[in-house]
Amino acid sequence: MARPSKVPSAQPSGGRNRREDILAAALQLFAERGVSAVTTRQIAAQVGISQPSLYAHFATKQDLLDEVCARAFQTLADRMRALGSGPPTPLMMRALAQAYIRFGLENPDAYKIAFMSGGDAGSKTPDAQPHSAGLETFSLYRDQVVEVLKSRYSRPECELKAQSGWAALHGLVSLWLTMPEFPWSDRNALLETHLDLVCQIFD
Repeated sequence: MARPSKVPSAQPSGGRNRREDILAAALQLFAERGVSAVTTRQIAAQVGISQPSLYAHFATKQDLLDEVCARAFQTLADRMRALGSGPPTPLMMRALAQAYIRFGLENPDAYKIAFMSGGDAGSKTPDAQPHSAGLETFSLYRDQVVEVLKSRYSRPECELKAQSGWAALHGLVSLWLTMPEFPWSDRNALLETHLDLVCQIFD
């Protein structure tokens, strides 16, 4: 189904809604064309506003990209935080891993921009919004790994296992998103098999 040529705005004069319109348009264009190929003029045109009007909400394209990335990380973090509110268990770790994969599949544009844009992604300095949001999201997973495994492994070993599991989850999502033509097995069966492998360390 073709996407609309412009992002609709329920309340064109509302500052908050206009900001949301800009973010939605930027996310769509970044995902379709690549971050480096998109200009603020194109984003403004997509929303149906002038470039100066866009700058009233975002001073630079980098600010806009940073917000798009940070929001993606925050959405994933919120999902993981909701699942990780109880005592850490192997079953919870499986739920966290599944939440990560489901987020990527349900939000492919946001996932691609935040996790797969490489050099085009948001600012990576330690105090930058996307960088800190991304580390916070990973830390939610890592801290649960540490709690489950700390009686059997040292802290550095737990960190290694957390990073390995995180990378494995990203690998499946990124392959599904970038290689839809591959003759994949049944998606649900593959998901469960992958979760079995990722979560073997908790058995």
